[in-house]
Amino acid sequence: MFDTGASHNVIDERQAGKLRPRSAAQEKDLPTPQQDDAKFVYAQKLEFGKTVFTQIPFARFDLTFLQRDGVDLLGVLGYPMFASSILELDYRHARIVLHSREDFDDRGLTWQPLTLVNRQPCCEVHIEGHAEQLLIDSGKNGSAFLTAPTVKRLGLLENRTTTPETSAVVGGTLQHEKGRLRSLQVGGKTWMDAPVSLSRASTTGKAPTNPAGRIGCLYLDPFTVFLDCSGDRVAWRLHSAKPASKLADYEGRYGPIGPSSLHVRLTKGRLELEHNGQRRQLSPGKGDLFHQDGTLSRIRFVREGVKVTALEISR
Repeated sequence: MFDTGASHNVIDERQAGKLRPRSAAQEKDLPTPQQDDAKFVYAQKLEFGKTVFTQIPFARFDLTFLQRDGVDLLGVLGYPMFASSILELDYRHARIVLHSREDFDDRGLTWQPLTLVNRQPCCEVHIEGHAEQLLIDSGKNGSAFLTAPTVKRLGLLENRTTTPETSAVVGGTLQHEKGRLRSLQVGGKTWMDAPVSLSRASTTGKAPTNPAGRIGCLYLDPFTVFLDCSGDRVAWRLHSAKPASKLADYEGRYGPIGPSSLHVRLTKGRLELEHNGQRRQLSPGKGDLFHQDGTLSRIRFVREGVKVTALEISR
């Protein structure tokens, strides 16, 4: 997982044996993230796109709590990966780019101040009119999280309907309240009746440590975000608001794949795949990925306007 909210790279204990332990001299110079008993290992080489890193430290943790949608996440890439580059983060189009600071063309971007707190990038947002510093956290599912001191100082649990929730954090759980803010402004865009998680600071593990809270993927999705941690600046480029045209209904077959064909139905924007008696529904957006006999495949509609004329499936 690529996580701008992680001050360090982290690897799951189950995979740590594949990397080399650091010497005591090297380890004493590394600040420990979250847990005081963290131990570091390092990767001799790590390739991320066209960027190659060497001798990269990883903190060892039990990351089983990070399992999401049946995906077993075995590591987290954090601050060391983008500390000296300009990070381009586009949630909506599933795109991450590391740009060289020397060659980056920032024409058309408006930069705003960025503050690093414990190697975590924070920016100013407005919570019901109050200016606060929140962590830009690409690893957080959902909306925004506000810490207990912020919630208390701004009186955010007063005269507000909320629902209790529990979230997994490093080493335990965190109790908070799920509710809505009258307004939340991020990157110049304002949400009314904005979803939020409000902490009560009841935790059995390590609570997040950042100024006022963190911004999750719900509020990052409308933007391409550019983080320049070395230059203490951030830019927000809002995606086009032009709605995509809807596809007309379609039904077809592809294959055979193994003992039977893949049956595809597109009805009112909902895509259903059926193979060997098993069905799965997807959203036919920019190209859907699905597993078939252990092979990752991509499905694409050939279209004329809103009419589907053919179906392409590639491995």
